[in-house]
Amino acid sequence: MRQITFYLICVIIMFSTTLFAQVDFAFGVKPGIGLNGAYFGVNINGNVVPFIGFDYIGASGTLEESGVRYDYNLSQLIDYSDKDEASVSIYNLSIGGKFFFMNVQAIKSYFTGTFFKPFFSADYKQNGETETKVKDAVDNLNIWGLSFGFGTEYYFSDNFSVGGEFGMRLFMGTFKRTEKHNVYNPNTGTMLETDRNYNADLNLQLTYSVVSLNYYF
Repeated sequence: MRQITFYLICVIIMFSTTLFAQVDFAFGVKPGIGLNGAYFGVNINGNVVPFIGFDYIGASGTLEESGVRYDYNLSQLIDYSDKDEASVSIYNLSIGGKFFFMNVQAIKSYFTGTFFKPFFSADYKQNGETETKVKDAVDNLNIWGLSFGFGTEYYFSDNFSVGGEFGMRLFMGTFKRTEKHNVYNPNTGTMLETDRNYNADLNLQLTYSVVSLNYYF
């Protein structure tokens, strides 16, 4: 809920700046795999385009195994069939802006910056039984990032443009989890229940390049 509130506040702030400016709406797509997707924004006096964006990545798979194996409980060979099912979805919300600083005839150059926050969901089943550890691990994963780039757009009409963009993306992530763990004390011959804490940090930097199609209306 805190993340959703943050996005709503940012959108309200962006749109409130348009009250005293010449405003056109903008829509663009950046084909490719990964954090590209589509964005919606407002073009303020042809100089600044604040926008919000959305990406989605989903994957699922099934693994089935069958044959004959030895059952130690029955002490005999038996026919068996196992089925594993897994699925994962990533929803990425972003908020940012393009800042135009140079015009040369039909070509405009800009700087851009974006804040993005991916949301994850995952499910794993073995023979129809849900494995809760996978969902718990995803729920304890928190990733967000920033991107900075430079690009140009060529306007082949008043409303349409094609562009190219190059920049750097920064990913920051944390994983925190606490589990109950029993520790045996040989001095007393007793078991002590304690908390076992897992903490991990992730930092990733990579460059990106995209081609975009933009429509201003």
